Amino acid sequence: MALTKKRWKRWRHCRTMSTQTLLKYRRRWATKTEQRVFALQTQRGSIEHGEPMTPEQTIRALDDCARACATCYSACIAEGALPEMEKCIRLDLDCAALCRFTSEALARQSQFAGEFCQLCARICDACADECGRHPAAHCAACSDACRKCAEACRAI
Repeated sequence: MALTKKRWKRWRHCRTMSTQTLLKYRRRWATKTEQRVFALQTQRGSIEHGEPMTPEQTIRALDDCARACATCYSACIAEGALPEMEKCIRLDLDCAALCRFTSEALARQSQFAGEFCQLCARICDACADECGRHPAAHCAACSDACRKCAEACRAI
């Protein structure tokens, strides 16, 4: 789409605005087609609160998930119910290890970071499902962190 003189002036003015102000103006000035595309992107979750997920936010979600999984498997072992919690502990260990590795791959901008993120999302979903089956508070916290991490990994 060609920039008209009026749109060019708006665009130059918007470069100095905050993100929220820019989104407000973007919705107001957008053509009908642009408004539909923006609405679809927002519904799909590719734009969260008007902003796409940045690698730094994904790294933070990965680190939080690894921390929650480490806390969960430590607490599961301390409870002493090993036969019942064996699958949970194994998934927590796998999830924590892969989240740390994926976080490091994103930080160094690895060419395989996207593939690591997809695998990490799958394991985080499995870990969240397993931890969601248990009533313990540490399992609930781990399940929440894993779900947020999976969403962040899919956004990359």
